[in-house]
Amino acid sequence: MTRLSPSKRSHLKMSHPSNGGQQHPNMEPISNAKTMLSSSNVDRIIGRDDEYKKIMEIIDQGLASKQSLTIYISGPAGTGKTLTTTTVIDELSRKWKNSFKFISMNCMSSFQNANDFYASIVAHFERRPKRLATSINTVAAANASNQCLEELKAILIGRKSMTVLLMDEIDQLQTKNQNVLNSIFRLPLQLSDRVILVGIANALDFTAKTMSWLRTGSQCNFHEIRFLPYRKEQIVKIIENRLQMFQNENKPLIDRAAIEFCARKIASFSGDIRKALDVCRRAIELIDNDSQSHKVSRPKKMIPFRARENTMMTNNEPVTIRLMMDVLNKVYGNAIDKIDSNSRSFLPSDQQVVLSVFLVLLKTRSLREIRLSEFRETLIKICRRRGISVEGKSESDILNMCQYLSDYGYVTVNAARRIEKSTGSPFAKRTPSKNHHSTDTHSTTLSLIIDPSEAEQLITVFHRSIVDDAFSFV
Repeated sequence: MTRLSPSKRSHLKMSHPSNGGQQHPNMEPISNAKTMLSSSNVDRIIGRDDEYKKIMEIIDQGLASKQSLTIYISGPAGTGKTLTTTTVIDELSRKWKNSFKFISMNCMSSFQNANDFYASIVAHFERRPKRLATSINTVAAANASNQCLEELKAILIGRKSMTVLLMDEIDQLQTKNQNVLNSIFRLPLQLSDRVILVGIANALDFTAKTMSWLRTGSQCNFHEIRFLPYRKEQIVKIIENRLQMFQNENKPLIDRAAIEFCARKIASFSGDIRKALDVCRRAIELIDNDSQSHKVSRPKKMIPFRARENTMMTNNEPVTIRLMMDVLNKVYGNAIDKIDSNSRSFLPSDQQVVLSVFLVLLKTRSLREIRLSEFRETLIKICRRRGISVEGKSESDILNMCQYLSDYGYVTVNAARRIEKSTGSPFAKRTPSKNHHSTDTHSTTLSLIIDPSEAEQLITVFHRSIVDDAFSFV
């Protein structure tokens, strides 16, 4: 899953420590280390093997069987969704010898109308069918949009090979034109052997709220893959991989302890690898600037260039935990807790309310596990007292929120089977008994499985105030 071009790999290989210590004369280790820590400079995909295999298997089978399908990929920002997906498609392009058409669209782009959006897709095809007799300029906007869509369908049908359409940031397209979004996602249904559609978004429940038919349609070949935030161990591995050709065991650019410190902090708040790389790059910039300032005050000596370069590497002090902490404070504020407003945005507000309810119940009633119906009663009470909308807070909605939290290992959902006496017919109407609620009712319980202190780190100051005022909701 290497992403470097051959020329770039050969360029970097000249400076690798395993290459006899010979370095390219024009290559400065610190400068290139900063380049390697750039989020746009990708060496290898690390920590996404499972997601890679899933996406690879689904698309590969679709291409082999010529069966249209839809894949929805969700997860917080900076978790490798787009990179992993494009890497899979690159691998499949080589495997299938470019026997399918790949189109990548970023929905963040500004489209004036639906026609522009369809036209931007059509523009990727060299051969296009003739336009319908009616000119787009002479019909109403709605008809023009439909005609552009029909033109796109005609192109897809006219091709012998399949088309893989990747749409990134699809939640942005929803705010611009929901009809366009629905039309595009219906293409795999309407063209059963022509389109593999891959949609990427940060929102976990995007398709559930806006396109529920995707999950319920009997003809819909729908797959959903979630990317969880990077864990500390994964972040450490990624940073070390980026720096492996510049690190020296006796004199590393960044101490191992400093890398672990950075990884732990970023993983605790967001798991966004781009933020971790940015912090490490800024830390290296500090030691580089400090080295340059010392050079100005020293007279230059007549020594070979290679010797000067090696001296530069050994004279620089490595990035320590203290320096890493300073960088985190400078980037995110005097207190690292200020990362809260930026990095915790991956946890939706509804899920933060759910965690707040758990903390309130734990504080007032010492309950870690509670029945869903009771949990909802407390949640509704808190929402009404704090001016939070109660829409979308049904028991099924709460279960969906908890499923999201369960994927991160924060809570568990325990569904007990209903125990009822048989009446002889599965369609017979049952009359509730006196102890109906205690023995015959389907009981679902929710449990908080992380420490309260960890849960508090996952919610904003506003939601913490709910917990602080817990006894007012009793």
